[in-house]
Amino acid sequence: MPLPIQSLLLAITTVYQIIACLMENRTPPPGQRIDVGGYALHLYTLGMGPQTIVLDHSLGGVEGYLLLPKLAPLGRVYIYDRAGYGWSDQSPYRRTSDQVVKELDALWSP
Repeated sequence: MPLPIQSLLLAITTVYQIIACLMENRTPPPGQRIDVGGYALHLYTLGMGPQTIVLDHSLGGVEGYLLLPKLAPLGRVYIYDRAGYGWSDQSPYRRTSDQVVKELDALWSP
C-alpha cells in the first residue's frame, strides 16, 4: 500500500477514535459506578439464577454488552470495567493481580 494511503487510513482511524472517546465520555454509563477506596469502578449486572458470570470488559467496545442478553438466562452476569478503562476511574495503585482482586472484592462488598 502506498505511504499516502496508509497515512490517510491512520488519520481517519485516529479521528474516529477521538470522536468515539468524546461521545463515550458524554454517555451516562449503564449500571453503577462503585467507590472502591477513593476511585470508582463501573459495574453492570443482568440476569438471575444460581450461576455467576463475570465479564472483564477492560478494553471497551460493545461486544461484552452484546453477550449479556445471551448469558443472562444462565445466571447472574456481571460486567465491569477495570480501573482506567471504560467508565471506571484511573486507579492510584499499581496494576497487580492482588490489586485487581482487591478491587473485585470491593465491588461485591461496598
